[in-house]
Amino acid sequence: MIYHYTVAGLGVRRLGLLQALPLLVYRDLLCRESVPLGPVVWFTTSPVLDRAVACKAMLDGITPDQPGAFWRFAVAESAAPLSLPEWAQRRGHPPELFRWMLLTAQLAGSDYRDWRLAEGDVPARLWQAVEVWDGRDWRAAP
Repeated sequence: MIYHYTVAGLGVRRLGLLQALPLLVYRDLLCRESVPLGPVVWFTTSPVLDRAVACKAMLDGITPDQPGAFWRFAVAESAAPLSLPEWAQRRGHPPELFRWMLLTAQLAGSDYRDWRLAEGDVPARLWQAVEVWDGRDWRAAP
């Protein structure tokens, strides 16, 4: 099983679709400029909230201890079979392009080897579980 973490879970659930969005690759460590690639849906093999996702949310004032702030959508690994290096190689993107993105993720405590990408939207029929963070643990979404 692989997981997509988001703070927009209610909207995703209403839409019935994990929408593929442009992948923004930062050109420097301060994230001042990015190159849009994709679109993709990000997943991770980790059942633990991805730290890079949590750090981005904290920039908007959303913290991991807030009940209901984070949602987790679980799908079969076959729904997003590509690792970041595999996806980049298929698209002809040089590894250097991802240098700052990977460093930023590493500084946040995330490991790119856990990441998986879907090259298109992931509809609700492929979701195996939808869960909400209660501040301490994942619970089935109401």
